[in-house]
Amino acid sequence: MKTSAGSPTASPPGSQMKDANLSPPDPSQILFLTSGISPTRLLPPCENWTKYTHISGDVYFYHDTLRLITETDVETDEYARYTLTRIHQETWASVKEDGLEDVVPEDAEMVVRLGEHDDDHEVFFLAHRLERFIAFTDNGIEVETGTSRYWTHVEEYPMHLRQPPLHACASFLDAMTFGMNDALLGDRKNKFPFTDAQIGRIVEIYSDLSDTCPTEPAVLPIIVCHIAKSLRRVEAARKWYRIPHPSIEGLCGFELQYTRQLAPKTWSLRLAEILLRILLMRLYTSYWRRLVHVREGVSINLLGFRSMLPEFLAEWSDSNLLATVLVGASVTFLSLSDITRFQKSVFLISTMFSTLSIALGLYQTWHHRAKLHADIIEACKYMNHTRDFDDRTDDPADLLVMASLLCLPVACLSWAIVCFVAAVGAYGLQRAGHVGKVLVPVVVCVTTAAICGTMVFSHRRISKGSFLSLRRYL
Repeated sequence: MKTSAGSPTASPPGSQMKDANLSPPDPSQILFLTSGISPTRLLPPCENWTKYTHISGDVYFYHDTLRLITETDVETDEYARYTLTRIHQETWASVKEDGLEDVVPEDAEMVVRLGEHDDDHEVFFLAHRLERFIAFTDNGIEVETGTSRYWTHVEEYPMHLRQPPLHACASFLDAMTFGMNDALLGDRKNKFPFTDAQIGRIVEIYSDLSDTCPTEPAVLPIIVCHIAKSLRRVEAARKWYRIPHPSIEGLCGFELQYTRQLAPKTWSLRLAEILLRILLMRLYTSYWRRLVHVREGVSINLLGFRSMLPEFLAEWSDSNLLATVLVGASVTFLSLSDITRFQKSVFLISTMFSTLSIALGLYQTWHHRAKLHADIIEACKYMNHTRDFDDRTDDPADLLVMASLLCLPVACLSWAIVCFVAAVGAYGLQRAGHVGKVLVPVVVCVTTAAICGTMVFSHRRISKGSFLSLRRYL
C-alpha cells in the first residue's frame, strides 16, 4: 500500500508496545526477593544500603558509608531513609559538641531503631574494636565493655562484619576453658551456664567453622554469631562484686557466683522453722537448699533446675517402693491375734503414713515429670510460685513452703518407719523373756543414739576459719 509523500510511515501493530517494553525500568520500582543469607545491595535511591538476612531469618539493613544499622525497611520507605540520615547527623553532631570522641570512637557503628513517632526512637553505638556498647540515656551515658548487653547486639547484627571483634575469639576460648576446668575441679556453686558436654559441643562447632572459614569467607558471620551467643550466656551469668583490690586502687574483682540479700528472720519464721524441724524431722532442709541454689532473684539457673528434678523423682520413687513394703509388713502384723490394742493402733498409724507417702509420692512424680524439659519461663513460674513480688529483697524464706510440700512423701515415710519400729519393739518386748526385757531396751537405746549421732554429724557445720584453712589443700 502506498502512502502520500511527506506522511510518516505507519508503524506495524504492536511495535510501540515493544519499544515501551525495551525502555529501562525505574530502579526504585525493583524489589529484590532473596532466599538464604546472601547480602543484597540495594539500587538507587537506596545507595550504599545493603540488606542482610540473619541465620535466624531476621532482616536488617546496613549503610556502608555511615556505618548505620537499622531494622526498618529502608528499601520501600523513603521517609524512613530520610529520618535515619537526620538522626545519624544529629547524634554525631551532639557527640562532637559534647567532646565525647574518646568515648565514641570514629569507627563505631550506630544502631537506630525507629518507633511509631518521629521522636520515639532508640540509638546506641557498637564499637567492635573495643568490644564496647554505648548508649545515651536521660541519666547520662552508659558504657559497657564486653558485657552481655554488648554480645546480645553482636548476636543480633553479625552478618555485615568482615572480621570478629578484636578479642572475641580469645574471650570465647578463655570462657570455655574456665567453664570446663570449673566443671571438673571447681566449686559446684559457681553458675557457669553450660555443662561439660555442652562446652565440648560448642567448642567443636567453633573448630569446624574456623576450619571452613579460610576457604569459605561467608562463614565468618556465623562464627561471630556463635561466639556472641555463647559469650552472652556466660557474661549474663557473671555477677560483679564491688570488692576493692588490696593493692590496686580502683580495681574490683568478680566471681561467677550469685549472691542474695537475706532479710532478718522474724519470730514467726523462727517458730515455723522449729515446728517444721519437729513435724518433718528436718527433712525439708535438703529440698530447701537445692531450691535456694537454683533460684537467682526472679530468674533461675535453668541447668540446675533441670538437674534438680531427676533427683526429686528418684527420691520419691525410692520412698514409694519402701512405703509399699512397709504397708505389706504392717498388714501382716495386724493379722496376728496376740497383739495388743496399743500395738494394733501403732501398726495402723504406720500403715496410714505409708499409704499417704505413696499417694503423695505418686502425685509429686506425675506433677514434676512433665517439667523435666521445662523452658526458662515455665521454670521461673514454678520457682516463684510462693514469692512475694512486693518484697524487693531476694529472701529465700518463701521457699520453705515449697520445700515442706516436696518433702512430705519422705517425711510421711519416716514417721511410718518410726511407728513401725515402735510397734515391732513393743511386740517383741511382750514376747521376750527376762533376758529379752533387758536386752531390747539396750538395743533400742544404742540404735537411737546411733541415729541421733548420724543426724548431728550430717548437719554439723564447719567454721569459716577451718574452711578457709582447708581450701589451701584443695
